[in-house]
Formats: sequence, C-alpha cells, structure tokens
Amino acid sequence: MPHEHIFCDFTRVTGNSDHLLNDLELAKRELEDLKRSGGEVVVDITPIDLGRDAKKLMALSLASEVNIIMSTGWYRKAFYPAYIDELSTKDLAKILIEELMIGIDVGDGLRAFAGLIGEIGVDRDVVSAVEERVLRASAFAHLETGAPISTHSSMYPVGRSQLDILLKEGVNPTRVIIGHADTYLDSDYHIELLDSGVFLQFDTFGRNHMNPHEARMEALLNLISRGYRDQMLISSDRCFRSDLKAFGGLGYDYVVGPLSEEFLDRGLTPYDIDALLRINPLRALSW
Repeated sequence: MPHEHIFCDFTRVTGNSDHLLNDLELAKRELEDLKRSGGEVVVDITPIDLGRDAKKLMALSLASEVNIIMSTGWYRKAFYPAYIDELSTKDLAKILIEELMIGIDVGDGLRAFAGLIGEIGVDRDVVSAVEERVLRASAFAHLETGAPISTHSSMYPVGRSQLDILLKEGVNPTRVIIGHADTYLDSDYHIELLDSGVFLQFDTFGRNHMNPHEARMEALLNLISRGYRDQMLISSDRCFRSDLKAFGGLGYDYVVGPLSEEFLDRGLTPYDIDALLRINPLRALSW
C-alpha cells in the first residue's frame, strides 16, 4: 500500500477532529485486518509536519507484524513549520538526508529510518515559493541518497509543475511517484506524465468524494489497456478516523480485498493485480 497514513494530524489547520489519527491500539486492529487480507507492507506517507510519529510507527510494526515504511519531507504550504522559510534549501535537504541515512532516535538504542521522501505537496494549482524550496530540497536529498520522491498533487494538474522542478535539479523521472492522479481524471495529463517515465499513483480508491468510483476505475483500466500498467500504483489514502473500519469506513484492506476482486471481475488477470499490488510498488520504492 504505497500511499496511506497511520498516524497523522491535520487538525491544527482544519480544526476537524475526524482528521486525527493517533491511537496505537486502534491502528493495530486496523492493520491486523490488512494482514489477514494478505497485505504485508504499508507506506506511511505522513511527512514531518503532519503529525508523523516514528516511535509509534516502530512499535506498531512490531505489534502488528506489518512492515511499515516511514517517509520524510514536508507536506504543503499551509502546514509548513516556520523554519521552511528560514533555512537554506540545502539545509532542508540535510534534514531529509539525515532521516534517510542516519535515522531518528526513538529510544532504547533504536533508530527509525525513513524509506522515501514524501508526500511533497502543492496546495492547489500553483507551486508557491516555499513549496518550490521543499521540492528542490527533496531533489537534493534524492540525488544524495537515491531515495524515491512521492508527491501530493490533488484536484489540479500540478504534477507536471512538480516534475519540471525535480527534472531541472537532475532527478531521474523513474524515481518519482506523482500522487493523487486519480483526483484529476484527464487522460492527456496522465499520459504526458507517464510518457516522461514517472510512476503514476491512483491512491484515493474508496474516497468517492474525490471522484466517482466508476470514473476512477475506468481511467485506470484505460491506462492499463494502453500499455502503462507497469507504471501504475494504487492505494486508498486512509487519513481520517472515518476512513477506518472502527468508524464505519472501508479500512486499509479495501484495495487488497474488495477492490482486487472487482479488478478480476473487470477483466484484469491475477498477474495484472500482482503487478499493481506488489511488483510495481517494489520497483518504485527500492533504492
């Protein structure tokens, strides 16, 4: 599951208590459902400024026996700490490099290492100056470490602008994951990005307030039929309490369970599903 949130906190910006995930025991129960459905790896794409909790993530991975990949980076302008506009771009990159290569002290002699850079976002349709700073810092950290970069580009075709900035700094597009592509269902936009070599992520399955399920599914199947299967990633972006089964949501196992069954009904083969759920994420995340 390449784009999920296990512990995160949007509330200081949104003020909505539904937008807080911080309960270790609740998270354990929810991930156990994923484990029973065959899920083995979850990327917690929560960046530094969105309530990421390295110590809890390590404890949860051990308790649930689900492999959790922690991310590093900063989300988007509304959530940034003040130091984003105070430190140099290279100093910001050093923070990312340290979390990727040296890790975070979580006590008891243990260190938690970030496994990717993300989710690096843009608020709406224009990359602000501070968001460009974070994108460039992400590029510097990638070039130093090889870690992939995963972006947040929601509701607008801003993934192209993100990619242009990263390419100008020398990032190989095959190491970039353009996120939330299924929130802007324009096939020309998708194909332009895919032809550049990136991984394109349809990561809001089950979030039908973002786009209708049928439209999202048809867009994905169309791209697969046109030969782009091996660049596609899918996930469900659990980030609210109402997303969890305990509160009536679909939970973390929706993609590997009901959605995979629907893929079979829609004509995808077991090998297609293996590519989407296992092979592609392993290729995208390896470094």
